[in-house]
Amino acid sequence: MDYHLALSAISPPASSSPETLDELFSPVFFDLANSKTVTYNSSVIHQDVEASDTTGGIIWESGYLLTTYLLSLPLATFSSKYLLDTGSGPGLLGIALASCFPLAGVTVSECEQVRLRER
Repeated sequence: MDYHLALSAISPPASSSPETLDELFSPVFFDLANSKTVTYNSSVIHQDVEASDTTGGIIWESGYLLTTYLLSLPLATFSSKYLLDTGSGPGLLGIALASCFPLAGVTVSECEQVRLRER
């Protein structure tokens, strides 16, 4: 399944209850988390929807909402800034901001979860 992400396509109503927001966003988040690829602009983001030993394989709701919020800010907010996204998963935030703002640079990182010692 392929998912084409249009971050500006969904905006919550002016006065919304938690139930209204859940009805509005639940289908989007379900499709987003269960798609093997997510297309944003011309970038294709590959997700690991089968990952059971890590949380970094998919775009999480919080990443989607943070990206949506940051893209709503004025262009000057990010002019010549450097973005460091730690725990970026498949990298939606970095990809979206790099494609929409004149950033000085972008670094996204996701590390493999390693158990340091057994209990």
